[in-house]
Amino acid sequence: MPTDLAQTMNDRFDTLFGGTGVLEAPTWDGAGGVYFTNVTAGGVYRFDLATRTVEDVAPHRKGIGGLALTRDGALIVSGRNVALKRAGADTQVLLDGEGLGRKIIGFNDLTVTPNGAVVVGALGPGAINPHSVDPHASSPPIGTGTGAFFELSSDGVRMLADDIGHPNGVAYALGGRSAYVSDSLRRCVYRFTVGPDGWSERSIFAQFDGALPDGMAVASDGSLWLALALASEVVVLEPDGNVRTRIRTPIPLTTSVHFGGADLRTAFITSGSHTRGEAATLLALPVPVAGLPVPRAAL
Repeated sequence: MPTDLAQTMNDRFDTLFGGTGVLEAPTWDGAGGVYFTNVTAGGVYRFDLATRTVEDVAPHRKGIGGLALTRDGALIVSGRNVALKRAGADTQVLLDGEGLGRKIIGFNDLTVTPNGAVVVGALGPGAINPHSVDPHASSPPIGTGTGAFFELSSDGVRMLADDIGHPNGVAYALGGRSAYVSDSLRRCVYRFTVGPDGWSERSIFAQFDGALPDGMAVASDGSLWLALALASEVVVLEPDGNVRTRIRTPIPLTTSVHFGGADLRTAFITSGSHTRGEAATLLALPVPVAGLPVPRAAL
């Protein structure tokens, strides 16, 4: 994807929604709608592309950093816990910090594996303070990260990765044989090999200076599309980790990216207010490569 094409895309943003707070977790529902959350103001919302209207489908709850759909259309959300939200029914807590053998202050981004399990990042006491985010702050040495990633399936819960400074975006590639995760506190993206016994062979896939890697999505050509918070961009990385292109975004606190639309050739991008003068936005951007669909959860 040459630079001039990236510039062309930069001119084609469609602002679907603008408001206050920090928007996160854009999720295509396959039926003309995009879900997203507002971490600081609260709620889960659905934007209807046909009518260009927004519905608050889960009012009041704050702190939701991750979102996925189940095979029967319910919502799985993460924040102070991981919970199942079904229309007309009580919220069902699927995972909380108790019994995990470590201090957990909350849960962040999540995704769904090819077999329908939910993978979620767990925030430890050393996580980033959202009220004083500094992309140049010192990183915790290897071995001292307090965050982790867990898998929740019908077989139970297991830890996939330990020693994560601040777990953020997570995505699967190569038919589920590799997993990428953002460590915002160490300002890097890790790549893991996925096997029947979990994740192994951790390596640093990409490193960033002065930006916080956040939400991510994988395209059908194997490229990784990564939101860089406080850098005003989505960076597109080749499967070998080299930068293919950088897409400038209107708001510095770019939080996540997700593929959707009928042909999965629309990138839905969320952002948030870092200073009072910025809007929290949901953007749509036509892109030249189709994304990989995120599976639906089956717990």
